[in-house]
Amino acid sequence: MLSDAEQKSGRFHIIEALIDGSKTPVPVGLVGFHVFVANGGQGGWGTFAQVDNAPVKNPATSGNFNFFNPKCTVPGTTNPCPPNVKDANPGQVVQITPDDSTAERLNTYMHTLLKNYDPNTPWQYYNLVDVQWAKPVEISKLSSPLSVPLPDGNPNRQIVVNAVLETFVQSDGIGCFSCHTYATIAGSGGIKPPYAASYSFVFGRATTPQR
Repeated sequence: MLSDAEQKSGRFHIIEALIDGSKTPVPVGLVGFHVFVANGGQGGWGTFAQVDNAPVKNPATSGNFNFFNPKCTVPGTTNPCPPNVKDANPGQVVQITPDDSTAERLNTYMHTLLKNYDPNTPWQYYNLVDVQWAKPVEISKLSSPLSVPLPDGNPNRQIVVNAVLETFVQSDGIGCFSCHTYATIAGSGGIKPPYAASYSFVFGRATTPQR
């Protein structure tokens, strides 16, 4: 949920949403998202983040961030609040792996295009963090039914993580395929077979229509 200042900043794509069961919509801002592009095989994943989300590599001692307060201290002490701790209150987020250098150049280029089109567009405040893709594996040639995990196709890079969407799994070897190779189909009648769903979790959320 956005503060009045954040709503007026122009730095967020904003929609109204219902939170915690409330029937009154409130403005919320987009802080991160993934994009998947299918290519007949594993496809490619790109992850994006709002530029003010968190400091990179190390906790910051100053600045304004969506998910990090430089002045935060552990209650009763002068010790800074530790970052990336699950269930911490307040939570502090640090982006462990910097945006890919190629993505940084692309972001600069795209921001220029966006501002030329609309100087007030909030999309100029979103960055591509990184992209992960793999050598296609011909799933049709594998024995069926396929069980998870599916082959990862030797992805181009091992670490692709969004700091605010995947805060607590920021570590070596974690990327899009780390999860998507385990995507399964939906169960039926209380049975959920471990059959693979072609790298997409959508099929695992299917439900039987109620009659």
